[in-house]
Amino acid sequence: YALSGSLDVYCLHLPSDAYDLCVAFVDIGAVLMLVSVVQAGETIYTLDHVFGGDQYTNSFFAYYIKSFDEA
Repeated sequence: YALSGSLDVYCLHLPSDAYDLCVAFVDIGAVLMLVSVVQAGETIYTLDHVFGGDQYTNSFFAYYIKSFDEA
């Protein structure tokens, strides 16, 4: 929810020539990744994906046989 609420603020800080371009905002949390695509100040695409930093770290240490703290 933090990313969705702050998209307007982020868009205000984009360079003026980027306003009409598609801009992707990605918020990677511990268990959820949110992707939002904005064009001309309007959100045209959003995706909530159940994949986050914890899962990435777990797969990393499982592959390299390390502990969570070492990963």
